Amino acid sequence: MKNRKHGLIMAVMVIIALAFTACSGGGKSLNSAEALRVYLDKRPANGPDKPIKVAMKANEMMIEDIAEVISGAGKYVSLNLSGSPLTEISDVFRNCKTLVGITIPNGVTGIEEGAFYGCTSLTSVTIPNSVTNLSGFNGCDSLTGVTIPNSVTDLSGFSGCDSLTSITIPDSVTSIGASAFSGTGLPSVTIPNNVTSIGASAFSGTDLTSVTIGNGVTTIGRAAFSGTGLTSVTIPDSVTNLSGFSDCTSLTSVTIPDSVTNLSGFSDCTSLTGITIPNSVTGIGASAFSGSGLTSVTIPSSVTSIGASAFSDTDLTSVTIPDSVTSIGGNVFSACSNLASVTIGNGIKSISRMAFNNCHNLASLTIGNGVTSIESEAFSYCISLTRVTFQSRIPSRGFSSYAFYEIWRSTASGGFSSALGNSDLRSTYLAGGIGTYTRSRGTNAWAKQ
Repeated sequence: MKNRKHGLIMAVMVIIALAFTACSGGGKSLNSAEALRVYLDKRPANGPDKPIKVAMKANEMMIEDIAEVISGAGKYVSLNLSGSPLTEISDVFRNCKTLVGITIPNGVTGIEEGAFYGCTSLTSVTIPNSVTNLSGFNGCDSLTGVTIPNSVTDLSGFSGCDSLTSITIPDSVTSIGASAFSGTGLPSVTIPNNVTSIGASAFSGTDLTSVTIGNGVTTIGRAAFSGTGLTSVTIPDSVTNLSGFSDCTSLTSVTIPDSVTNLSGFSDCTSLTGITIPNSVTGIGASAFSGSGLTSVTIPSSVTSIGASAFSDTDLTSVTIPDSVTSIGGNVFSACSNLASVTIGNGIKSISRMAFNNCHNLASLTIGNGVTSIESEAFSYCISLTRVTFQSRIPSRGFSSYAFYEIWRSTASGGFSSALGNSDLRSTYLAGGIGTYTRSRGTNAWAKQ
């Protein structure tokens, strides 16, 4: 009887041990892709809320087959790869719609871009402390949270995870890659001091309303925070290259530090009505403030170049381009419908094509003594222009015949018709030289004062 009782106890212990192996911790332990296929085939249909837990030790030769089995089985699976001799995870799980959870083994240092792309059921991820380069969870739109280990230095790969509402970036991270968290549901984020660069579109299209940028960041990439709900932002003194807040329509306040030398990235910030450009800035980039709500701006004498469309379609009423500026891009102030007066500094040699195109209310213009060419349509459709002062001698070959091409008309009510005409300002200037030229509003005849 005693032996029988002992045998019964042992049997129960074995059953418990088997149950533990199959159902707890890492789940059912399997040793090949074929064993996984057989096991999943025998399991009943399930949903992502009740995944089949499987533990496997897979080498690089096995991992692709395992991913293929999970993708084709039609069963939702949580896969534990603990103990697997892997050093990186490639894109073998790409678009695996039934992968619900993944435990990545210690020893993996890199998760490649697109590794888990489109794993739309993935809700649970365990990343080991060995990982230094993290990128690969784009389009995992069921992922609500993830713990990033302190080993990670280069961080990206969560774009399109629209259920991701919380993230803690560890102090180990030095670089946040392009589109790292774009399109996620993040409402706020703190970027630690060790981060030196924030990549293009890193947080674009997120639900961000607040951001804290660490004082180690030197570069904020193009559209890094584009399309977010930020209302104000403080840029740390470490930043030298600033571009990243386009289409932030709620942004009303931004402080640009004296460390910034290259400035852009505020296009279509329609609530941004004022900006102070520090004396450290030497270059204002293309479309820097285009479509913003700027009503006034002072361009400091440190600036040497202004990019194409930098201030186009803004609410500026007057502009003075300092003598330090040597180049301005095409369309730089085009469609500034409230712009009434412009002074172009002596450093400008060429007024680019369509630079002030469609500035319908521009009435007064001063052209500096360094200008030697005015390109086609530089001042086209400036129908209110009545006073132009030339301070330089512009040769006929450098003065486009269509520089002041316009639509104009005169009506009894003082409006303008749609008649096309080419202003005779060019021919009048070429005959008269340096000086001030005027015309009556609504006419096409210029005269030297």
